[in-house]
Amino acid sequence: MSFLKRNLAFIIGVTFLTTFTSVYFILYKITPSFHTTIFTSITNQSASSSEENEQASTYFGETIMGWFRNPVFLNKIFEQAGVSGNISSHKQERQNLIIEIDSNTAIEGKKLAETILIVLESDIISYNKKSNSQYNLLNLGISSYSKPLKHTLIILAGIISSFLLTILLILIIESIQGILSLPSQVQQYFNSKQIIFINPNNSDDIDFLAVNSLQSNIPVLLAGADFDSSDITVKTAIRVSEIQENMVLIDGDLKEKKLHKNLGLSDLMKNLKGLTNRLKKQETLAKFVYKAVDKKLNFLPAGSGDSIILENLADQLSAHKSILIHTNLPQNFPMLSLEK
Repeated sequence: MSFLKRNLAFIIGVTFLTTFTSVYFILYKITPSFHTTIFTSITNQSASSSEENEQASTYFGETIMGWFRNPVFLNKIFEQAGVSGNISSHKQERQNLIIEIDSNTAIEGKKLAETILIVLESDIISYNKKSNSQYNLLNLGISSYSKPLKHTLIILAGIISSFLLTILLILIIESIQGILSLPSQVQQYFNSKQIIFINPNNSDDIDFLAVNSLQSNIPVLLAGADFDSSDITVKTAIRVSEIQENMVLIDGDLKEKKLHKNLGLSDLMKNLKGLTNRLKKQETLAKFVYKAVDKKLNFLPAGSGDSIILENLADQLSAHKSILIHTNLPQNFPMLSLEK
């Protein structure tokens, strides 16, 4: 059984739970933020011309923007307003100065805006006295609006992240259990001397496949390269059993689980215990080995489970001198391919 099909119910369950949680937080826990903008204009009453007034206002506008980057100045506003938020300022054009506020509610935004204007007026008066200047800040208006939450984006991000995290969690759990879920994990378990690809170039030479199977380290993986190699595998196993006694053939193709048919065994065997079934204490896979082909061939069916655990496989089947595992892998699987 494929990785996704085997874990589909769990993946769907976790994804649904995450989606439900995201919707719940959006509706009941996440408070929409409010954006308040103060439009002001800076003037210099001592300027003799509009150009001089604009130049002086530009200079003083930069001074005020520096105030808004000062934590002491901001804390004074928050303390007087009794609320907090995010405050920034920037020049727009000529002597216009824009002050922007992000707050949790419209009331908090309004309170901060009123406090900002009061504090600015007081600090500008103090600045004028110290610098002997005549700057003035005109309030041109205050606007406020609710910043909409990106509901769809939040839910979609939750679904994607939960799906990926669930896949990662399953891979970790199955890796700890010794389950092979991906071709890359098969590559880590089997080395190049333990895997033989069956493809159109070598499928006709049963002796070639049998000899290579005997020369390889056990267990040997006979993998069909994206085509049904079950009949070739059975013929190879029969040839191996004629050369060497006490060999066992294992059905490791969990998608099809039909190797017993090629051996002429009853279709009821697909429901019997085998490679994929969890073992009880003091129990080994040898218990599930059956005789086939006039009792010359030992056969371990895929079993009624849905995942393969290959831990200590050779030890559990130590009575057998050769162990052949039938399966199917992608044509581009990055492992040695033995060809005629």
